[in-house]
Amino acid sequence: MRKVLSSFVFMGMSIATTTGLASEIYLRSPYVGAEILQTNQNYYSNHGRGEIAKNFQNYNFFCGLNFHKNFGVEAGYTFQPERQKKTLFALGQTSLDGIVTDDNGARSRSYISGNHPYLGFFANTTVNKIKFKAMIGASFSQINVAYASVDGESINSLQYSSFKVVPLVKLISEYNVYKNFGIRLSLNYNHFSKFNIFPKFSDEANISLKNQLSVGLGFTYSLFLSDG
Repeated sequence: MRKVLSSFVFMGMSIATTTGLASEIYLRSPYVGAEILQTNQNYYSNHGRGEIAKNFQNYNFFCGLNFHKNFGVEAGYTFQPERQKKTLFALGQTSLDGIVTDDNGARSRSYISGNHPYLGFFANTTVNKIKFKAMIGASFSQINVAYASVDGESINSLQYSSFKVVPLVKLISEYNVYKNFGIRLSLNYNHFSKFNIFPKFSDEANISLKNQLSVGLGFTYSLFLSDG
């Protein structure tokens, strides 16, 4: 939690510095918005694949501005609500808890959630009133997993949690439908490959993520009308 709070402080200082600089140089089109992200998250074999939810919806709240006609900065907070997955295993299969030894098999239940504040810099251009943005930045990601398994008479509960700063890329298109109000479509990539989530109080197998992709649909609100 301390790391997440620290990332917010860092992000706030960065935005404040950029905003102060922009006010002296070129302040244009500050905006706020929100979007829903349909997300696909895969895992490595024996490290979460098939046991942790892979498709879920994230919610992103963001703000940004241009400090130049074709360049700007955006900060956001992506919230990943808790998502549950139940899994059944046959004798001899491998789960996060190890190889299943009971003739009747085993079962597991997992809950994954996360917080992903980010800071990114973008280049933009406008074609036929549609604004296109290409953004690169960093996500300050905290992911938590609660996991429980039952194998015969053996019951095991695990808590996983890890923080990591990961690169992100966003491709965005925006179109104003009425004065200050617009719609936003985004394609999002988080470089989660080899992002390992470790159990807090045991030496059980870690959860290992692959890269994350998502498609977002939302709205933007410009605080001032753009001059082009």
